[in-house]
Amino acid sequence: MERPGATIWAVDDERDLLDSFELFLTDAGFLFEGFEDPRDLLAAFETKPLPDLIVVDLNLPYLTGNELMRRLRENPRTTNIPLIVVTALVSESSVLNAFEAGADDV
Repeated sequence: MERPGATIWAVDDERDLLDSFELFLTDAGFLFEGFEDPRDLLAAFETKPLPDLIVVDLNLPYLTGNELMRRLRENPRTTNIPLIVVTALVSESSVLNAFEAGADDV
C-alpha cells in the first residue's frame, strides 16, 4: 500500500492560483487543500488533521497574511507548522514583516 504524500494547505484569494497549486502539488504526490478565505483555513483546524505545510499569501480578505501567521504561531497546536509566503509584494519591508509574523520562507 502506498503512503500518501504530505498535506499542504494554501490560502490565497486568487482561485486560479489555488487551482494551479492543486494541479502541481497533487501531480507531485502531495495532498492539497486550498482556501480563499483565511477564516476558513482557521476553521479547518477544528475538523481536519494538521497539514505538514501552509502556503500563505499576504494580501487576503478579512485577515492579512501576516495576521494569519501570527495567529498560527501563537496557537500551541499550530506553532510548528512551516509557513511559506508566496506573494506579489516584494519590498524589503514586506519580506521583513512576513518573517517577523512567523514565515519560515518568503
